[in-house]
Amino acid sequence: MKKSIIVIFFMYQFVLGRAIQQIQTDANTGRITESQALFYEALLIHDPSQLPSRYQEVTREPVKCGFGISSRLQQSWNLLSDEQQSVLEPYLVRPVFPYSIVSPSGLFRLHYTTQGADSVSIDDADANGIPDFVEEAGKAFDFAHEVIVNKMGFQQPPLDDANGPEWDVFFKDINSYGYTESLTYQPYIVMDNDFSDVYTKGLDGMRVTSAHEFFHLVQLGYQYRDSDVFLMEASAVWMEDVVYDHINDYLQYLHDFFSQENVPITRRNYLHEYGLCIWFHFLSKRYGQDIVRQIWDQIIHNAALQACDMAFNIYGMHLNDEIAEFYGWNLMTGDRADTLDFYPEGHMYPEQTITEKFELSESRVFRRSVQKTGARYFKASLDDQTTIIWAMVNADWAFSKPVGDGLLQIQLNEADLYFNQITDSVYSVLISDQGFGWRYIAMVQKPDNIIVMNVYPEFSELQLGTVSGTVWICQDSADTLMKSSGLSGITIECIAAGEDSLFGTEDDKKIPGQQTGSEGKYNFFALPDGSYQIKLDESSVPYPYVTVDGELLKMIHIENGEDITELDFGFWSVQEEALPACIPNPYVLNEWPDMKIPFSLESPDLVKLTVFSSQGFMIYSDEKYFDTAGTAYFRWDGQVNAEFMPSGIYLYVIVCRGKAIRREKIAIIR
Repeated sequence: MKKSIIVIFFMYQFVLGRAIQQIQTDANTGRITESQALFYEALLIHDPSQLPSRYQEVTREPVKCGFGISSRLQQSWNLLSDEQQSVLEPYLVRPVFPYSIVSPSGLFRLHYTTQGADSVSIDDADANGIPDFVEEAGKAFDFAHEVIVNKMGFQQPPLDDANGPEWDVFFKDINSYGYTESLTYQPYIVMDNDFSDVYTKGLDGMRVTSAHEFFHLVQLGYQYRDSDVFLMEASAVWMEDVVYDHINDYLQYLHDFFSQENVPITRRNYLHEYGLCIWFHFLSKRYGQDIVRQIWDQIIHNAALQACDMAFNIYGMHLNDEIAEFYGWNLMTGDRADTLDFYPEGHMYPEQTITEKFELSESRVFRRSVQKTGARYFKASLDDQTTIIWAMVNADWAFSKPVGDGLLQIQLNEADLYFNQITDSVYSVLISDQGFGWRYIAMVQKPDNIIVMNVYPEFSELQLGTVSGTVWICQDSADTLMKSSGLSGITIECIAAGEDSLFGTEDDKKIPGQQTGSEGKYNFFALPDGSYQIKLDESSVPYPYVTVDGELLKMIHIENGEDITELDFGFWSVQEEALPACIPNPYVLNEWPDMKIPFSLESPDLVKLTVFSSQGFMIYSDEKYFDTAGTAYFRWDGQVNAEFMPSGIYLYVIVCRGKAIRREKIAIIR
């Protein structure tokens, strides 16, 4: 009887048929500079006719979303020449159109024109004077808000009061489905005016784009980091399918995704990140859709992959395990699809490309390089017609090894040395475990065509403990903690003692730290027996909170895999009316990493800090948007142009909406 043991591999095959990929290839090979590439990418969205002929000759498919390009412009605007900036500036200002309507919910204002290149269709079936396309868009954005905010529980996006209290949406003739402009503290959305040249045309193209771009608007209310854009785009494409499950626009990006191998999850090339949407299909099937909101709760204070790991910790899992499992699921598509236990729409997905195939008739040693968070797939045929497809997964997401690809050596053997028969119908692959961070995915197909997936190595035989607790805001400083609510964003560190059970020696092991979630909770999972230090990083505690008992370091010992819970820390709030000029004051250089300069806000707003010398000369300034009302603070390390300021008295002024809201003197001691 023919047996198939499916495990996981692939080569980087990518046909550059799109202009944006051609631009990136030219930048990577030195044909054009990075600033030229950015300029051309922006033109590709706003005015492709100005592109050099080299990029007009290739297939000019619309860019899915211009959000990534917009964010890169924000980060690298000064790299562009004056001429390039003057070409792009007209496209980067908030558009002005003669007409606008407010959506039925009153939440969105949709701006449009009925003349010129940016004109929307003037079809008006109900003869109410408003184009049907614009009315349908208003309903689509309202529906996206209902699903994402009201049903799924995501935060409201940042306020946009540029044209009234509504969130602004503009319809223009662009070479993209749409984009969210984030160059200002009042982001807005730009959508294509007709969706005639995209994969999903007409109203359905508009509908999925409304979900995609509105979710970008929501994401900006949590946190923005350029390094996180890959996950922002992947989740926004996934959100399209959540809001409009029947449209399936995301399928167009899976051919390229499944035809590549050895590509890190973090790859960002305006194509891979869209196909990565299946990462969220994978997670929502395993944990439910709430896992995505939990990731975004963590992304406020943590980079994308760290935020994923911390969200998985809630369920007792880790990111390296999920990466390995994900690459296993990616074999369960096409003819091998199991829509009950794996991807619900996996039967519509392409099958994973496997480029390295061979006959295995004797023992064979393989040495292969796999990028961090990537995987390579192999297919071997045995003499008895057994087929084995397997993967090498480098799950070292934290980059704990030296920078570069991971090199793995494994040995494949024939017969029982290669796989063992566990039952009459189930086989397991034996693969050696070499190197930290590696996982091996084995999917075993039984004769009745039911496929079982296993992840190697398995740790179920180890006795592992957990440590968990809460950072509490307390009502007073009494000995008994009068717990009221949790304190989020606090860094908790964990250090394991070495074999001598002593701390401060070379064999101490630092466990990846965590930041408390929205309820102030933290968790360290899968801790072997031994002694640990659990330390709270006081520099992560915002003003006006101070420790109740001064205890920021706790010593614990785990035996027999026990769980230690309620290892709590307590803080209480200094009265707001007693705000000091800065914390500490005086600020002694080299004793504190920075000073905190507190102030009060009546509502979220843009605030500017300016510091003056005693002679009245401006020496330092900082400006940022604070997204919560109440007590907030700036941080300053006493340096200007990487040099510490001399000892003395300094004056600072804090300005909001053109009005000085605080003036104080501070002392610096060098």
